[in-house]
Amino acid sequence: MKPQDILQTVNARLQEVEALNYIDRNWGQLEQETPAVKFPCALSDIDIIQYENTLNTAQTAECEVSVTVACLNFYNTSAKAPNKAKGYEVFDLLEAIHGVLHCFGTPELAPLTRQRLEKIETGKDYSVYRLTYKTAFVTQLQKSYNTIKPTIKLITRQ
Repeated sequence: MKPQDILQTVNARLQEVEALNYIDRNWGQLEQETPAVKFPCALSDIDIIQYENTLNTAQTAECEVSVTVACLNFYNTSAKAPNKAKGYEVFDLLEAIHGVLHCFGTPELAPLTRQRLEKIETGKDYSVYRLTYKTAFVTQLQKSYNTIKPTIKLITRQ
Protein backbone atom coordinates (compact mmCIF):
# COMPACT_ATOMS: atom_id res chain seq x y z
CA MET A 1 0.00 0.00 0.00
CA LYS A 2 1.26 3.46 -0.86
CA PRO A 3 0.75 6.66 1.19
CA GLN A 4 -1.47 8.14 -1.52
CA ASP A 5 -3.71 5.05 -1.32
CA ILE A 6 -4.16 5.62 2.41
CA LEU A 7 -5.07 9.28 1.92
CA GLN A 8 -7.51 8.47 -0.89
CA THR A 9 -9.15 5.83 1.33
CA VAL A 10 -9.46 8.27 4.25
CA ASN A 11 -10.83 11.04 2.01
CA ALA A 12 -13.39 8.67 0.51
CA ARG A 13 -14.61 7.84 4.03
CA LEU A 14 -14.76 11.54 4.94
CA GLN A 15 -17.23 12.08 2.09
CA GLU A 16 -19.80 10.33 4.28
CA VAL A 17 -19.80 13.37 6.61
CA GLU A 18 -22.41 15.58 4.96
CA ALA A 19 -21.47 18.68 6.98
CA LEU A 20 -18.04 18.89 5.27
CA ASN A 21 -17.87 21.30 2.33
CA TYR A 22 -14.27 20.57 1.34
CA ILE A 23 -12.15 17.40 1.63
CA ASP A 24 -8.60 17.14 0.30
CA ARG A 25 -5.00 16.22 1.05
CA ASN A 26 -3.41 18.88 3.24
CA TRP A 27 -1.00 20.81 1.02
CA GLY A 28 -1.13 24.03 3.06
CA GLN A 29 -4.56 25.39 2.10
CA LEU A 30 -5.10 26.97 5.53
CA GLU A 31 -1.74 28.76 5.44
CA GLN A 32 -2.76 30.84 2.41
CA GLU A 33 -3.66 34.49 3.03
CA THR A 34 -7.14 33.56 1.85
CA PRO A 35 -7.60 29.87 2.76
CA ALA A 36 -8.11 27.74 -0.36
CA VAL A 37 -11.03 25.80 1.17
CA LYS A 38 -14.76 25.95 1.73
CA PHE A 39 -15.60 25.76 5.43
CA PRO A 40 -16.07 23.46 7.22
CA CYS A 41 -13.25 21.40 5.76
CA ALA A 42 -11.19 18.28 6.45
CA LEU A 43 -7.60 18.00 5.21
CA SER A 44 -5.79 14.67 5.51
CA ASP A 45 -2.09 13.94 5.49
CA ILE A 46 0.46 11.33 6.50
CA ASP A 47 2.38 12.44 9.60
CA ILE A 48 4.82 9.56 9.90
CA ILE A 49 5.35 6.06 8.61
CA GLN A 50 7.69 3.77 10.52
CA TYR A 51 8.85 0.68 8.60
CA GLU A 52 10.14 -2.61 9.97
CA ASN A 53 11.58 -5.46 7.95
CA THR A 54 9.69 -8.73 8.20
CA LEU A 55 10.95 -10.75 5.27
CA ASN A 56 13.50 -10.22 2.55
CA THR A 57 11.03 -8.34 0.34
CA ALA A 58 8.34 -7.25 2.82
CA GLN A 59 8.02 -4.59 5.48
CA THR A 60 5.32 -3.80 7.99
CA ALA A 61 4.51 -0.14 8.40
CA GLU A 62 2.90 1.73 11.27
CA CYS A 63 1.39 4.94 10.04
CA GLU A 64 -0.04 8.09 11.63
CA VAL A 65 -2.68 9.85 9.57
CA SER A 66 -3.91 13.30 10.55
CA VAL A 67 -7.18 14.96 9.64
CA THR A 68 -7.14 18.72 10.12
CA VAL A 69 -10.64 20.13 10.57
CA ALA A 70 -11.40 23.84 10.22
CA CYS A 71 -14.67 25.70 10.89
CA LEU A 72 -15.53 29.38 10.79
CA ASN A 73 -16.08 31.14 14.15
CA PHE A 74 -19.26 33.16 13.77
CA TYR A 75 -21.07 32.35 17.01
CA ASN A 76 -20.53 33.76 20.46
CA THR A 77 -20.28 31.04 23.13
CA SER A 78 -20.53 33.30 26.19
CA ALA A 79 -22.96 32.29 28.93
CA LYS A 80 -25.76 34.65 27.82
CA ALA A 81 -25.30 34.38 24.04
CA PRO A 82 -28.57 33.46 22.30
CA ASN A 83 -27.03 30.98 19.81
CA LYS A 84 -24.13 29.66 21.87
CA ALA A 85 -24.90 26.03 20.92
CA LYS A 86 -23.92 26.90 17.34
CA GLY A 87 -20.45 27.83 18.58
CA TYR A 88 -19.91 24.26 19.75
CA GLU A 89 -20.95 22.55 16.51
CA VAL A 90 -17.29 21.96 15.63
CA PHE A 91 -17.24 19.24 18.29
CA ASP A 92 -20.24 17.54 16.68
CA LEU A 93 -18.34 17.66 13.39
CA LEU A 94 -15.25 16.12 15.02
CA GLU A 95 -17.39 13.31 16.43
CA ALA A 96 -19.01 12.71 13.02
CA ILE A 97 -15.55 12.44 11.43
CA HIS A 98 -14.43 10.11 14.20
CA GLY A 99 -17.56 8.02 13.64
CA VAL A 100 -16.62 7.27 10.01
CA LEU A 101 -12.88 6.78 10.57
CA HIS A 102 -12.40 4.99 13.91
CA CYS A 103 -12.10 1.21 13.41
CA PHE A 104 -12.45 1.55 9.63
CA GLY A 105 -10.07 -0.70 7.74
CA THR A 106 -9.67 -2.55 4.46
CA PRO A 107 -8.04 -5.87 3.61
CA GLU A 108 -4.79 -3.92 2.97
CA LEU A 109 -5.10 -1.37 5.80
CA ALA A 110 -5.45 -2.16 9.52
CA PRO A 111 -8.37 -0.43 11.26
CA LEU A 112 -7.75 3.24 12.06
CA THR A 113 -7.62 4.03 15.77
CA ARG A 114 -7.78 7.55 17.17
CA GLN A 115 -4.63 8.60 19.03
CA ARG A 116 -5.24 12.26 19.83
CA LEU A 117 -7.24 15.41 19.24
CA GLU A 118 -5.45 18.73 19.45
CA LYS A 119 -6.39 22.36 18.99
CA ILE A 120 -4.23 24.26 16.51
CA GLU A 121 -3.91 27.97 17.26
CA THR A 122 -4.19 30.09 14.12
CA GLY A 123 -5.11 33.60 15.25
CA LYS A 124 -7.66 33.69 12.41
CA ASP A 125 -11.44 33.76 12.26
CA TYR A 126 -11.72 29.99 12.09
CA SER A 127 -11.06 27.14 14.53
CA VAL A 128 -8.66 24.34 13.63
CA TYR A 129 -8.43 20.92 15.27
CA ARG A 130 -6.28 17.95 14.31
CA LEU A 131 -7.38 14.35 14.77
CA THR A 132 -4.60 11.77 14.57
CA TYR A 133 -5.19 8.11 13.78
CA LYS A 134 -2.84 5.14 13.76
CA THR A 135 -2.99 2.28 11.26
CA ALA A 136 -0.68 -0.33 9.76
CA PHE A 137 -0.07 -2.03 6.44
CA VAL A 138 2.39 -4.29 4.66
CA THR A 139 4.55 -3.29 1.72
CA GLN A 140 6.03 -5.78 -0.70
CA LEU A 141 9.09 -4.98 -2.80
CA GLN A 142 9.24 -6.27 -6.36
CA LYS A 143 12.81 -7.55 -6.08
CA SER A 144 14.66 -9.34 -3.33
CA TYR A 145 17.59 -7.63 -1.66
CA ASN A 146 19.62 -10.76 -2.46
CA THR A 147 19.41 -10.03 -6.18
CA ILE A 148 21.27 -6.75 -5.79
CA LYS A 149 24.96 -7.25 -6.50
CA PRO A 150 27.46 -5.15 -4.57
CA THR A 151 29.37 -2.58 -6.56
CA ILE A 152 32.22 -2.23 -4.08
CA LYS A 153 34.94 -4.85 -3.86
CA LEU A 154 36.60 -5.23 -0.49
CA ILE A 155 40.38 -5.56 -0.51
CA THR A 156 42.06 -7.26 2.41
CA ARG A 157 45.70 -6.95 3.33
CA GLN A 158 47.79 -10.03 3.90
